[in-house]
Amino acid sequence: MVNYRPDARLDGLARRFGGHYTRYADDITISLTEDLHEQVFTVVRLIRDIVGEFGYELNERKGGVRRRHQRQEVTGLVVNEGIALPRETRRRLRAVEHRLRTTGDCSLSEEELQGWLALVSMVPEQGEGAAIPPG
Repeated sequence: MVNYRPDARLDGLARRFGGHYTRYADDITISLTEDLHEQVFTVVRLIRDIVGEFGYELNERKGGVRRRHQRQEVTGLVVNEGIALPRETRRRLRAVEHRLRTTGDCSLSEEELQGWLALVSMVPEQGEGAAIPPG
């Protein structure tokens, strides 16, 4: 409820340019269907103006424009062609799975492992995704 008005403004901005707005906590993403330099420049400027009106500022280190040929990541998930865990994460989870099968040992605490299992279960099938056995 606290950010209803800035969310509405940012959503309206995204729609005006034919895009989509999403936010998770303090991470905002506007996805545009076309990669027009002037349009992207204008959207970034307007985002900066809108968040400034509500007392926020963009973190320049976190922000940026990701084009189709670059990895587009939102809240830790790759969203270029569908939704997937990043390759590094999938490889790490496969290594954990292998170690569990071969030694019964795990480099994660039980709570961490359960958290990763919950995340994996929520991400659509990825082809290369980790298949960690429950428990």
